[in-house]
Amino acid sequence: MEGLIQKLKNLDAYPKINEDFFSRTLSGGLVTLFSSLVMLFLLFSEFRLYLHTVTETKLFVDTSRGETLQINVIKNHLFAPFCSLV
Repeated sequence: MEGLIQKLKNLDAYPKINEDFFSRTLSGGLVTLFSSLVMLFLLFSEFRLYLHTVTETKLFVDTSRGETLQINVIKNHLFAPFCSLV
């Protein structure tokens, strides 16, 4: 049990600094261990969500048959070399 406590004290990433030395504490080791586990969990969960794909299929009936689509093109603000209908 004493060896486990010493290992946790050695995990302390931010030891308390006194005048001539620094001391690692058990609470600092526990905070470092807990925060490291939370960061690893968040990293792996975000990576899993990044790799996960969702395919959604929708089918609907187009009831606008026979209607025309109106397209308004304003040519005044377009520069000639960049304006083309391809």
